[in-house]
Amino acid sequence: MNDQKTACRKHQQHLLEGFLAEGEDAKLSSELSDHLRTCDVCRRYREALASVTSGFPEDTLYSPFIREKTLRRMTGRAKAEGSESLPLIILAALLSLSISFVIPGWLLSKVYGYWTSSSLLAYGAACGTLLIMGGLGTVITTISLAERGYICFNDSQVFTAAARAEEIQIQ
Repeated sequence: MNDQKTACRKHQQHLLEGFLAEGEDAKLSSELSDHLRTCDVCRRYREALASVTSGFPEDTLYSPFIREKTLRRMTGRAKAEGSESLPLIILAALLSLSISFVIPGWLLSKVYGYWTSSSLLAYGAACGTLLIMGGLGTVITTISLAERGYICFNDSQVFTAAARAEEIQIQ
C-alpha cells in the first residue's frame, strides 16, 4: 500500500510539472498514461489540475512564479513557508514598529510637550505628524516610481514598461 502511495506521489508530481510547463496539453509518458488508466486517485488529480488551470486567470499581472506557487498550493504540494519561524517574525515586526513609529512618536511628543500642557494633545500631534509625513513620503515615492516606469496605472503603460525592460536586456 505504501509503495502505491509513493508511486502516486511521483506520478502526481510529474503531472503537476507537465501542467506547469505545457498546460493541459502536456504530453504524458507511456508509464504515466498506463498508471492513469488504472488509478482513480491520479485520474481525479489530473482532472482537478485541468479545472484549476482552466479557471486560473491568464493575465499579464501574474508571473510564472506566482502561477506555479498558486498551483502547488492548490494541489497541496507546497506547505506554507515560514510558519515555524512565526515567533521570530512577530518579534521583528514589533521591533520594526517600535523603531519606525513608537520611538519617533515619543520623541515628537516630548517636543510638542514644550508647546502645550496637555500630554494627550502632544501625543496626538506627534502621531498626526508621523502619519502625514509617512503619507507624503508614500506619495512622493509613488510619483517618482511612476515617472520612471516601475509602477503602471493602465494597460498602455504596462506594454511600455515591458518594452523598456526588454530593451534594457537587449543592450
